[in-house]
Amino acid sequence: MQTCKRSCSILIVLLAAQFIGLGLFSKGFFPYKASLPGFSTIEEHPKLPNGDKAAPLVPKFDRLVFMLVDALRSDFVFGENSDMNFVKNLIENHHAVPYTAIATAPTVTLPRIKALTTGSVPNFLDAILNIAESDTSSSLLSQDNWLVQIKKAGNKSISFFGDDTWIKLFPGVFNTTDGTTSFFATDTVEVDLNVTRNVKPQLSKPDWDVLIFHYLGLDHVGHSGGPHSPLMRPKQKEMDDVVKIIYDTIIDQDTQRMQANKNAKPTLFILCGDHGMNEVGNHGGASIGEITTAFVFMSSKFNTVKHVHDKMSKNHDPPSFRYYKVVNQVDVVPTLSYLFGVPIPKNNLGKVMLDLLVDTNEFEKLRVMQLNAHQLSGILQNTWISFDCNPNITLQSGKNCDQDADDVKTRLQCLYWLSYYYHAMALNSIDANYISNASFFYDKFISESSSYISSSFSDYDVGSMYWGLLFMGFASVCFVIVLVNQNARRRKQIRNREKYNKLQFLSYLGTFGLCITMFSSSFIEEEHQFWYFWIQTMWFGFIIYSFRSSKFVHDQILALLSACQMILIRIIRIWNQTGQKYAGEIDLRFYFNTSHVYYMWILFFCSMLILTTMTLREILVTRLIQGKNILQIVLQLISVLIIIFIAFSITKYKLEIDGGSILFPDIFSWIIMIVPITLPVMLARMIYATIGASLVLISLLTILQSKLRNTQGEQNFFDNHVYSLM
Repeated sequence: MQTCKRSCSILIVLLAAQFIGLGLFSKGFFPYKASLPGFSTIEEHPKLPNGDKAAPLVPKFDRLVFMLVDALRSDFVFGENSDMNFVKNLIENHHAVPYTAIATAPTVTLPRIKALTTGSVPNFLDAILNIAESDTSSSLLSQDNWLVQIKKAGNKSISFFGDDTWIKLFPGVFNTTDGTTSFFATDTVEVDLNVTRNVKPQLSKPDWDVLIFHYLGLDHVGHSGGPHSPLMRPKQKEMDDVVKIIYDTIIDQDTQRMQANKNAKPTLFILCGDHGMNEVGNHGGASIGEITTAFVFMSSKFNTVKHVHDKMSKNHDPPSFRYYKVVNQVDVVPTLSYLFGVPIPKNNLGKVMLDLLVDTNEFEKLRVMQLNAHQLSGILQNTWISFDCNPNITLQSGKNCDQDADDVKTRLQCLYWLSYYYHAMALNSIDANYISNASFFYDKFISESSSYISSSFSDYDVGSMYWGLLFMGFASVCFVIVLVNQNARRRKQIRNREKYNKLQFLSYLGTFGLCITMFSSSFIEEEHQFWYFWIQTMWFGFIIYSFRSSKFVHDQILALLSACQMILIRIIRIWNQTGQKYAGEIDLRFYFNTSHVYYMWILFFCSMLILTTMTLREILVTRLIQGKNILQIVLQLISVLIIIFIAFSITKYKLEIDGGSILFPDIFSWIIMIVPITLPVMLARMIYATIGASLVLISLLTILQSKLRNTQGEQNFFDNHVYSLM
């Protein structure tokens, strides 16, 4: 009893150390990101660098349609295999301005929406909040964003339809909403139809100002079957049809509005993605496919202007996914702010896309860059109190500063001074060289400031992380020592100590190796590769042990079985490429599906028959013959029926999606009579609920039955398990 109390006390202390370490590490890994409070106002805009009063901002557009297609990777729009032909025709005919937009990690929906609306750089804590559907702590009502700015500026109406994450982020902002949940990843149809049904009715209303549509189906197709799924191109065609409906409607409406009212301005239509996807269809990290998205700006204003966004050479590296001019995803925020005549959000890190300013002169472009630079200087002043946000350009020292200084603050301050200096000189003398220099230094200041602030917001608190690792490492080492001491006592009760010691050593070694791999995200993504290696190593260890054993006949059979297991695991490894890095490579499954289709189907039918037969044999022969309880027998029979239904449902689903209904029409017709409708989502829920409940009840009844037969034996059973856990 005393030993048990001491062990429990030690475990409690070690557990507390683990939690302390985890807290310290989390504090360092999720750093606090200081943001400027409040909202930008027109009154905060600076005067022109020469001291003159600037003209008020004039909106370039009256209305906005913001269509966000979840996981819209750049090649899904611009690639040769894309089925978004209408969008590509608009680009080729210079009626739309395309960009390749780069998103930053984490590439999940909630952080990307924050980036697209506030212009800030979210961190990985936002990725965690993205999973919590009920979370309300991530609301953006208190953070400056272009939605609130547009709504305040002209009392415009904003309506939203699609992923309900927007509704949680902007409560009370939208006049009309129709949200859909994003966590039923197998739904690739209804989740988009619920959005599309609102398109025509909303566009037909005479008083709409801003419409936001967030489509989820393409992302769900990626999660279900990857970017090369048979459903991907039809989904692209569906999105392309929606774009055509919106574009044709707003062009007709703009023509009528501007004929009726000479002061009316056109509508801006933006098609974009929040992130991309990798070759498996997943996203969240920073691989090239996950961070590369498409941006397309469409409007009647662009119809008469030929843009310079020519497609990159066809010889460019396809995995780069870079087709047109590359911009940062957050660049849309200051661009939208200027195009609609509202202040740039305070925490924006983007840069205005000057290519979209098609009807502005050079001085207006300089004013745009000045406002962009002034907004970024406010963030820098929050970092360095002495940073000069309103430089006095009459001071000649500004022209002679060190623009190549190693100190970041000195360099950025110099670039800002030079921007103001040449801008003021351009206003006073209207010299092309001054205009060019001012544009150059503004661009350099904005780019370097944005890069520096982004990296500083992503910096980790390394000290806290080290202390956290120290606490967790200390607790882990102490726990291993306690476990070894406990097992040393148990070894005295085990007869075959030699075999026990070797198996125990291999188990400890494998656990230790797995823990080491957890320090690398690449190893975590490819964890199955570790298990492939370690399982093979274990089987090889059994083969070596069997040849050294004195029980020759019995252990040689074990060696043969181990060798067969190694061969089977090797076949499994090359059968289907999984994980993140090698999912797109050719595997044995692809070879069978393309070159030996009938052999593939024979293997499938044989596998289903063998697995189903083995499962039914386990339930009917091994279990049912031992059970005498009526409830247990009924549950086992229910399990049998469910297993048969699942086998037929999986077979029907496989025949439907892989063309088996054409190759084997008789088999498909026969299965339809048994399983008329296949609903994968409902089927999965039924499997989890029914099978899980049945197995739990069977296990409970078995334990109760054993306990009634041998109370003392059952007590020893629980004692041994509790002791092994300690």
